[in-house]
Amino acid sequence: MPSLEHTQRGFRIRDKQVVLPKGVTMPMVWSRDLPSEPSSVRITHDSLGHWHASFVVTRERQPIPITDDSGVGIDWA
Repeated sequence: MPSLEHTQRGFRIRDKQVVLPKGVTMPMVWSRDLPSEPSSVRITHDSLGHWHASFVVTRERQPIPITDDSGVGIDWA
């Protein structure tokens, strides 16, 4: 699967579009707002011809709620 990676100085977000080096602009369909400025982006092309962008962002740490459940679960993000 082809992919591109850019650090903070290699891309920017302007008017809800990702702008890459040499003026390449990618219009985006956003699933949600970013919680902070991204430090990097990885753009991938899947086998169906779709392009996806994954951003690395900083989020505030949230404590795990205390429950009476005896089960164990792990969310990997």
